[in-house]
Amino acid sequence: MKLSNIILGESDSTKKLLRQIRKACEGNKDVLLVGERGVGKSTIAYAIHAITKGSHPKGFLMMGSVSATNGELRKLVSGEIRVPKGGTVLIEEIEALGFLSQLQILKFLDERKSRMRTRAVFTMTEKLESLVHRGKVSPALAERLKEFYTVDVLPLRERPEDVPDLVSHFLKRACQDLEIRPKALDTNTLEFLMNRDWKENIRELKAVVEKAVLTSQGEMLALPEEVLDEVGQVQGILANLSDRRRFSLDTVLENLERTIIQRTLEKFEYNQTRVAEMLGVTEANLRYRLKKFAILSSRSRL
Repeated sequence: MKLSNIILGESDSTKKLLRQIRKACEGNKDVLLVGERGVGKSTIAYAIHAITKGSHPKGFLMMGSVSATNGELRKLVSGEIRVPKGGTVLIEEIEALGFLSQLQILKFLDERKSRMRTRAVFTMTEKLESLVHRGKVSPALAERLKEFYTVDVLPLRERPEDVPDLVSHFLKRACQDLEIRPKALDTNTLEFLMNRDWKENIRELKAVVEKAVLTSQGEMLALPEEVLDEVGQVQGILANLSDRRRFSLDTVLENLERTIIQRTLEKFEYNQTRVAEMLGVTEANLRYRLKKFAILSSRSRL
């Protein structure tokens, strides 16, 4: 399995991440993945397991903080849950666990040595030092985690160069899953996605692309109206002009028009008379545009 088929992106940060992942696979190192929610830490953990020589193909056990709290961790320590030799145990967001559960993690790390070699991959959303200072991670567990190979995963907003590859992947997969013809992606739409501040990172980007595939009527991918921002769209247009990149003028103008109408409707609480006056169009023309862009009117909202 090629690592580049699992971890997508062309940014310098992602290239550095790929180097770190390859190094993490050497010698079956225990790994600590640090990064915000939604950056793909579980995907990275699976990649580390999948490409490690000698790893068990079915030996990847993923435990969220909830399942770990609900007794799964105790079963893991006692041996009720068996992980094959060469397996990997992923426990996510260990700072969300209480200190008793963190004690169980320490027991697991000790017990596995006497039974079989199992790789441990833990994730956290902040730096270890910060979590210890805030009382989220016990000092005893923190000392053990300092022995782990640490990989910092940057948020998507700090590596926008990765967005095109991620969008292409999510777009292709969504169209395949729905068994529909591939949607075309306008350059300006892609520019907008690259400039967006993804607070939930890759997870949010994936959700937006999948919803866009579901709601787009034509051959072009049209973004959901709740993610569109008129300022961001104009900035994308100007960026394309500055860099002399081609884009679809019709798609750009339709997206911008749809967003402005939606924002104006919200501003005037869906009073179509006042919206029409504000936009300088007749009410009949406004109703035509609402139908054209499939925007909910006040009547259909009730």
